[in-house]
Amino acid sequence: MKPYDLHNHTSLSKDGKIPPKELIDLAISRGVKGLGICDHDEFPDESLYDYAKQKGLKLALGIEFSCRMAHIIGYNMNIQDADRAFLEQKFDELRKDYDNVSRQMIQLMQKSGIDITYEKIQKKYNKDTFSKLFIMKYFAEELGLAKSWSDSRKILKQKGLYIRDGQDVEQLEPSEAVDIIHRAGGFAIWAHPFITPQPLRHKYFKELLPRIDAIEVHYAYDQNGYPGDETNEQLETMVREEIKDMKTLVSGGSDSHFPLKTYSDLSPIYPGDFGISEEEYNQLFWIFH
Repeated sequence: MKPYDLHNHTSLSKDGKIPPKELIDLAISRGVKGLGICDHDEFPDESLYDYAKQKGLKLALGIEFSCRMAHIIGYNMNIQDADRAFLEQKFDELRKDYDNVSRQMIQLMQKSGIDITYEKIQKKYNKDTFSKLFIMKYFAEELGLAKSWSDSRKILKQKGLYIRDGQDVEQLEPSEAVDIIHRAGGFAIWAHPFITPQPLRHKYFKELLPRIDAIEVHYAYDQNGYPGDETNEQLETMVREEIKDMKTLVSGGSDSHFPLKTYSDLSPIYPGDFGISEEEYNQLFWIFH
């Protein structure tokens, strides 16, 4: 249990389920002191600041930007004018892409003999449109063809039934996202750096570390389909080694999509399962309201 969790998603995200106020209540019930909500490619609902304040929770609101083979989280931003218009268009393109990818994956699975339809997933998860996370959960939990959603992803990749998001959208470079965040007066975090494959990860470590404000070190890699053999703890040590001689601050989070993302025993990942310590929070407390 960590007192500050800077990486959580709500029903506003393409792959989220829990309403924002319910996520805040859930975090409080677990003893979380500070919560970061960074829905994928969506502008946050800033009225949540008042709700969290009433409940006694420190809240940071931001966006997790989908970039080329990397995700950059921006907090405490005031995005205006040309950047706002640019992102509104980009986010709309991504929403359409997420839905299109889901429909294409379902068609491929149907052709391979899997009993799945778009309508069945809509009904199962009460979502009008959805990302492929819901397909993978259906594959595991409803059809019983995998142990968990992350196991589903591995199987579908092996079978050639997996399609990567964003291929039909001109994706942001991570440095572009950092520039937008900084122009908006915000705080830029490189999320789960070891999800980015080599050799691109090595390139980003060289290019991004001097420019970002923080990097995610405590993260649920094993629960999010990391393909390597290292444990979460080993990966955390490796990230800390990368930044030991730099001024880059430390971030961390559960990447909770409660109750969708789970551990191997299918228990959900909760806000506060991963995050940062009180001491680490003191280095970036100002991003919270």
